[in-house]
Amino acid sequence: LMTRRKFDIRCYLMISRNYPKYLAFYHPGYVRLTNKDYSTDDAFIKDNTVHLTNNAVQKKDDNYTTSKEFLIQTPQALAEAVEAEGNPSGAEYVRTRLDHDIKLCMVDVLKAGRPKMQRKHGYFDLLGLDFMITTDNKLILLECNTNPSLALSNSTLESMLPDVVDGAIELVLGAQGPDVTGMSGDEALKEALPKGYELIFDENTGFEYSSVEGEA
Repeated sequence: LMTRRKFDIRCYLMISRNYPKYLAFYHPGYVRLTNKDYSTDDAFIKDNTVHLTNNAVQKKDDNYTTSKEFLIQTPQALAEAVEAEGNPSGAEYVRTRLDHDIKLCMVDVLKAGRPKMQRKHGYFDLLGLDFMITTDNKLILLECNTNPSLALSNSTLESMLPDVVDGAIELVLGAQGPDVTGMSGDEALKEALPKGYELIFDENTGFEYSSVEGEA
């Protein structure tokens, strides 16, 4: 039933510093579903609970209280559901390729926006990037949110988001805190990353997550 509903994937791009050089990390997120089955029928074309996965929209549905645990899932749960419904290639994509494609896209987003961003000591941001997957397993970026919700709406978020927030603070303080001189602490920071975070962009060393998996 999961894949009969519209879903997207919310992941995090943590920019822990942008001055004098960018340092950015990836954190895998979660899958958001709609309360109702997807339909392009005229009768449902204006029903946001069919077409928008945002929790702010879904919680207006009469069934939200009983379904909120279902509406936010892990990518692993998505893969299992896709496989159970007879789409092994889709399940394989989620399990083995999805993270890779998201990290590539995040690097592209960061590089595209970098020339227009102000650089200043103390600047950082936790961005929420939303993605969808086509029927032929292609990743599509929907939007980049500068103020992603961190509400603990169900048990999946309760178990994940505190680590996202704690890790974000740790990465910012490690990259540009009061005890950091220049970029001397980067190597120590990258050797002991907070739970779930992965380095994808380091302007100081020239590292960026590669289009060839496993290479930089």
